[in-house]
Amino acid sequence: LRDCKLNKLKPAMWGNFKESLLNIESEKAWKAEDDIHIYIFSPWGAKKVVKEIRDFFGKVQLSLYTQAAADDENVWVDCCKEDERYVADADAKFPHFKCMFVCRGTELVWSYVGSANFTQSAMLGHKNVEHALFFEGKKYNKDQQILLEQLKKLGWEKRDSEIKFDKKKEKEDPNVEQKYESRYDPQSFIEQDIANKV
Repeated sequence: LRDCKLNKLKPAMWGNFKESLLNIESEKAWKAEDDIHIYIFSPWGAKKVVKEIRDFFGKVQLSLYTQAAADDENVWVDCCKEDERYVADADAKFPHFKCMFVCRGTELVWSYVGSANFTQSAMLGHKNVEHALFFEGKKYNKDQQILLEQLKKLGWEKRDSEIKFDKKKEKEDPNVEQKYESRYDPQSFIEQDIANKV
């Protein structure tokens, strides 16, 4: 705890992610790495957030994990065809963790554990109050390495099913991606919007 810093964070959570990552290396240095593997666990997420992460790191392997879903049901990991996609086993209770782990080779060098899902509202917007713990450097990630290994063993199914987009509708409607993401972003549900206003 001696090395902990308590900060009032920037309005958008992704800004704090970048600031914390830059405490280890510059963005240029991260981009130059070719052995970075990132693991993200979140009940909800959005393609734009994944794109921001990929843009920051350049060449990166991403493994995305989310709640159970049938093969014919699209979930947020299905936005991202190029990534390793996993859903919880149908009989397994999905852990409600919101975590991101950055590994260089086999070593965990940075991690986030917090309250924010990987949605546009939580990561890129200014709508939510979120809390986050960032663990910067190998020295502070020994316990997080154990957490990562435990999370990976909880029972996941590799997501190989086709992503079923209607290509004709995509061409007709330029906002199709936003509509797709809002369907899986709980902050965008109208009941949630009403509750926030109250």
